[in-house]
Amino acid sequence: MFTLRQYLLALLDSRGLTRTLGEIDVCRDEQGRPCFSAGNSAAVFRIRLGGRIRSLRCYLRPMRHLKEIYGQRLLEKELYLHTSPETGVWVDTVLGDWIEGSTLHETVAQAAALRDRESLQILVRLFDRLALALVTDDRAHGDLKPETIIVGDDGTLCPPSPGRSAPNWARRPTSTRPARRPTSTNGSTTTPRR
Repeated sequence: MFTLRQYLLALLDSRGLTRTLGEIDVCRDEQGRPCFSAGNSAAVFRIRLGGRIRSLRCYLRPMRHLKEIYGQRLLEKELYLHTSPETGVWVDTVLGDWIEGSTLHETVAQAAALRDRESLQILVRLFDRLALALVTDDRAHGDLKPETIIVGDDGTLCPPSPGRSAPNWARRPTSTRPARRPTSTNGSTTTPRR
């Protein structure tokens, strides 16, 4: 098992601690705190790499079948984590695109609070289509729940997936959804610095 602290220490000073990515620039909020979202099995960091905003998924415990799930997006033994002052271990990470948006959970809660029936009906239809596609898909989609499905700024439902872009049926023509706010180190939700 690995800790969020181990990942933060490695990523905030990644010089010499990556095999292929080079130095990683972790995005920060207005208070200077690293932007990330942490769950039960992984933390996803908002990073700047090669002039692009990307996501870097880091697992808090060893996971099986990552190669089958993520294919070329899996960077095996990419990041070195210190397990003690003298020793450490190379761990797998997954590099992906950062999707701006809010979680399905946040979007539904916001629409419900505003009593926005039209938005809720659209979300229901999009979710039904997504669920049908996932049931007929032969790929694993990771930790699938409302907190991990992103409603993109363009209205697209984006599940944790093995790297495909969302198909046209999962897209909403227009959207006024707020941007997802990554969690900073103190657990608060903030607007990331660009």
